[in-house]
Amino acid sequence: MELPSYEDYEGFPQYENGVGLMKSFEYEVEEELEKIKIPIKTEGKFIIATGTLAYEFICDIVNKIKKKFINLELVVIPIENNFFGKTITVSGLVTGIDLINQLIRLSYLNPC
Repeated sequence: MELPSYEDYEGFPQYENGVGLMKSFEYEVEEELEKIKIPIKTEGKFIIATGTLAYEFICDIVNKIKKKFINLELVVIPIENNFFGKTITVSGLVTGIDLINQLIRLSYLNPC
């Protein structure tokens, strides 16, 4: 499902509850990327771990970033929540043990 527009959150009064965090993050990233007028040459490889719920959203953000930074390699890894159960998909409840166990097996890396 597509996120509501930035304006629909009416100033983000429930921000501390996580309501609107994704839209706010997307807006802020896009705002900063608009300031970059010509692509920047850079090098580096970075891994971004996220819960499975936000995986596609983070991939979209990463693809926007990669358009502005030449040679920057960003790999997004969806982390399944084995500790609390696979039905728990939010990033905030991913545990260290799930991060460690799944990031060790980087053979399945698939950049967005």
